[in-house]
Amino acid sequence: MEKNLKKLLKMAVLLASSLMIANVSAQVYNYLHLTATISSGELPINWAGGTNTDVTTTITGATCTISGMSGSAGATTVYNDTVRIVASSSTTFDLIIDEVSGSTDILDYMLIRLRDNATDTVKATIIVWNASDSNYKPGSGLDGLSITNGEQWEVEWEFKLASNAPAGETVTVALRLRVPG
Repeated sequence: MEKNLKKLLKMAVLLASSLMIANVSAQVYNYLHLTATISSGELPINWAGGTNTDVTTTITGATCTISGMSGSAGATTVYNDTVRIVASSSTTFDLIIDEVSGSTDILDYMLIRLRDNATDTVKATIIVWNASDSNYKPGSGLDGLSITNGEQWEVEWEFKLASNAPAGETVTVALRLRVPG
């Protein structure tokens, strides 16, 4: 009997030790939960191809890429109707210059005009780059541009290359149209 009591006591000590170790090493977690639903929809403005055949315009959903624009040193060059902003409902939007990169020293200036296709009226002009403007900052642009349902605005580029601009240099411009959601 005394032998069984010793075994029982040893077992109780081992059990108590195991429980203490389990309690000490246990971690407590608290959780917060979040569920979000995202739905698809259409923007009130879209890109559409322009009529200028001197450039290559590629539109993939909300992204538009234009290539093929070039100019001569010291000359002002205009590319009209490279792409269009088409309104499927009346809205306002912001045109933001995200980046101007590459060989910007070849530019005297670059601007974009947004021109109503039906009336040939200039709706907005944004200076993308001005070599004499030391305050140029990416993120600048035009806010609160209003376009009405059915309007099409042509995007027209105008730039002047510096008189000493060497051949083969490039400048890349990244713009963004921000539409309130």
